[in-house]
Amino acid sequence: MALIVPKLKDSWANSVSLKDNHRTMILTDFLLDFFIETRKNTENICLPLAIEDYVVQPSSMFRPLNGI
Repeated sequence: MALIVPKLKDSWANSVSLKDNHRTMILTDFLLDFFIETRKNTENICLPLAIEDYVVQPSSMFRPLNGI
């Protein structure tokens, strides 16, 4: 049985690809953790609110203009 040795160029390309994949996984894990932590904080802020507090509040600056 013959031993197949990959070319140096292919090996280097695979190494770079693995490093990029590792960085992508680390970034994905960081973003997921950040999202989960942000979501928990948001839920804690909303905990004391009643269901009526979730309704969008109108603002006078967004009233339709009369006479247009």
